[in-house]
Amino acid sequence: MQICNHKFPGISISHSLDETPIPKMFKMHTHPRFEIFCFIRGKGTYHIEGSEYLLHSGDVLLMRPGEAHFFEPDPQYPYERISFHIDTDFFAQVDPENHLLRPVFDRKSGKQNLYRATDLIGGNYMTYIQNITLPSANPLSCLANLILLLQEIGNVFDHNPLSSEPNTVEYQLIGYINRHLEEPLSIQQLCDTFYLSRAELCRRFKKATGTSIGKYISVKRLLYARQQIQQGRKPTEIYQTSGYQDYSTFYRAYVQYFGCCPRDDHQEIPITERYEIT
Repeated sequence: MQICNHKFPGISISHSLDETPIPKMFKMHTHPRFEIFCFIRGKGTYHIEGSEYLLHSGDVLLMRPGEAHFFEPDPQYPYERISFHIDTDFFAQVDPENHLLRPVFDRKSGKQNLYRATDLIGGNYMTYIQNITLPSANPLSCLANLILLLQEIGNVFDHNPLSSEPNTVEYQLIGYINRHLEEPLSIQQLCDTFYLSRAELCRRFKKATGTSIGKYISVKRLLYARQQIQQGRKPTEIYQTSGYQDYSTFYRAYVQYFGCCPRDDHQEIPITERYEIT
């Protein structure tokens, strides 16, 4: 159920509630914009690129564009959340150097996504979030409250360096795949690299992401290619650096996933666009 749904240039705001969440309906996905997510109530685990976060009321998560994530809810509890999908250009006039967005971009993928309510001292951050979802909200009030919210998050980010806790095999596996998307990748290669049997490798990956290794690699490569095309590069220049050996295979995969030809894909991507990895 949608409690609130605002759309302004450069930002989409959604306040949603599922009284009886169905776990299989929550798929791993990415967005072309960055996301600020506030967990209001419920019970479950948020998965982001191999990291797991057990959420508590008032927790805030940040996801950069392309950072794959999904929520694994406990269906016995209502699931309520507020999410903002935002263009980085939304802050261009007041923050041309993107200082506000360092907690989004100045970290490793799948790390330092979570900000606990207990870390955001004073509780003002919830006031900023609530102000953005008011029926009377407008672009100016959204901008003002988002600046205050990101400043508060930035203060926590600056004083809490990345934990030295060891990474899980799942996190290392997903990171390895993302670093080698431009190269040939096979399940056997991954088995040899991580000293896991095929069954164990696939089981661990499926548990961490909710999808298969092959599908994850395919979609991540296509998303990388679309990003390059949107930035003005020719499809014939980037298909090989997207992990494809020939253009015809790349072309068919692109059309099947995005519904348009690579060379014609220059339209503005909607602010609410979502790419499922299933």
